[in-house]
Amino acid sequence: MSNTESKLVSYYNKCDVALAKVAELPYTAVNLVSLKAMVSTNSEEVELHLNGEIAVNQNPPEFKEEIKKDISKIQKAGKKVLISLGGSTMDFSAYRQLVGKEKELAKSIATLVREN
Repeated sequence: MSNTESKLVSYYNKCDVALAKVAELPYTAVNLVSLKAMVSTNSEEVELHLNGEIAVNQNPPEFKEEIKKDISKIQKAGKKVLISLGGSTMDFSAYRQLVGKEKELAKSIATLVREN
């Protein structure tokens, strides 16, 4: 593997490695979190939930202040911070609920990124 190829570290919310330390590692991108999306039974709106120890609130999703600072440090180091949807936190029925709600899902994710 050459030095010019992208490398990816998946963080998966387990906090095994301090997030601030990731900025010092030789990666170009950090997969910070897996979001769980679901349709609220009361309002039919798409709700996002953060998993793991990086959240102050799971819903509405809000990162801890120290995590926001660490994200900034990673970005200043020239690395991209990625947010994933799904993974082991969502099963088939959860994805099925989102069919036809793609615009609402996109708005929810954009709000998370903008506010965090």
